[in-house]
Parts: sequence; structure tokens; C-alpha cells
Amino acid sequence: MSNTIMWKVGLIVGVVALSVWRFYPPKETINLGLDLQGGSHLVLQVETSAAVKSEVDLAINRIGQMLKEKAIPYSTIASATSGFGMDVQGTDPARSTDVREILDTIVPNWSVTPSGADWSIRIPDAIRQQVEATSVDTTLTVLRQRVDELGVKEPIIQKQGSAGDRIVVELPGIDDPERAKNVLQD
Repeated sequence: MSNTIMWKVGLIVGVVALSVWRFYPPKETINLGLDLQGGSHLVLQVETSAAVKSEVDLAINRIGQMLKEKAIPYSTIASATSGFGMDVQGTDPARSTDVREILDTIVPNWSVTPSGADWSIRIPDAIRQQVEATSVDTTLTVLRQRVDELGVKEPIIQKQGSAGDRIVVELPGIDDPERAKNVLQD
């Protein structure tokens, strides 16, 4: 009996020793996370309103250019006070069909309200939300590329919050949050 027990104990010790030898040193084979290794935890907020403003500014420039190309006089094109649209003022009422055609080409799904020589153009909520979501997704992609350049193993980069405009970045092994922040924002 004691021979059998000694044989079993010897086998168990051998398997444990082989396992320890196989996985030693653990740092090279196991990727330690932020909680065990330490590192940087950053929460970044995407300025989605800036993306919407950029979309409106682009539309303003394109509309102004098309009005000039078609020789349609106007006095001003300016962003709406809400930031979610624009106002075109002083167009020729006799050329309203031409103005409507330009607006339908450049901002086809936006809300357009004519009032004599003036036009009120607003970006619908669905399109605004799509622009905001796209800006967050683009930011996520750029952040992932920049983190890959840092050479961090198993970083966490994901959206956070109900608004979806925050991004959590966890960088195990990067102990200097200012350095990480500078690399991510460049």
C-alpha cells in the first residue's frame, strides 16, 4: 500500500513541478490587467456638438458655393442660434425653385422652411444623432490606432455612459497618465 501511495504522491509532485517549470516566469506568459499590474485609466469625452457644427458649416459652404455658381443672389447664410441648422436670407423669391433644388441636393433630408426670400434649414434629430455616433466611432478607431502604437498589451477602449459620448481607455503598464493623455490627444 505504501508503495502505491508513494507512487501517487511522486506523480502529483512531478505534475506540479512540470506545471511550475512550464509557466515560469508568470509575467511573460500571463498578461496582467490594470488591477494587478497598474497602469492608466482615462475617461475621455467626445465633443459631439463640434461634429454637428462641422457638418452644418460644411453644408453652409456648399450651399453658398452652389448659389454663387448658379448666380442666385442672397444676403447671408449663417448658422442657426441652436447650432443645429442654418438660415439663408435675402434670396430672390423668383428663383425659389432653384434654391429648393440646391437645398435638396446638398441637405436632402434636412427640414427646409421657406419664408419669402428667407429659408430656415434645420438638421433633424435622427441625422444629428447619426453624426454624433459616427464622430464617437471615428474617435474610437483613432484611439485604438494610437494605443497600438504605444505597444500596450490588452488595452481596454470602449464607449461608456448613456449618452455614448464618453470613452474609457485602460492602459495596463503605462504608469504616467499625462504621457498617455498626450499620445492619445495628438
